[in-house]
Amino acid sequence: MALFSKKKQTDAPRRRQGAPERATDASLAERYAFQRNRTLTGSASSSVSSTNETGAQLKSPRVHAHELVHKRRRIGVTLLGVFAICLFLFVLVYEFTASVVVRTKDASVT
Repeated sequence: MALFSKKKQTDAPRRRQGAPERATDASLAERYAFQRNRTLTGSASSSVSSTNETGAQLKSPRVHAHELVHKRRRIGVTLLGVFAICLFLFVLVYEFTASVVVRTKDASVT
């Protein structure tokens, strides 16, 4: 009866196999140094830590345009805030400034 006989397995079950090798930092850096569909930022080194480096010396036109947009936005918000504060101070000074006007009924003073 071949149905009830034990079969010899040459491979251990997957759950009993050893854990796969852990990738080291060096192998990960080599593997992910250059990726598809990423703009390189002009590094002279062969070991680039990140291809999406915004603090690099040589920037792609797209990264440069994004930085300019952020600078413009920051400057605009700052100027708007300064203008609002100046307007508030002007209204505050105008409201609390008193002027004295002296009038008499009798215009003939001798």
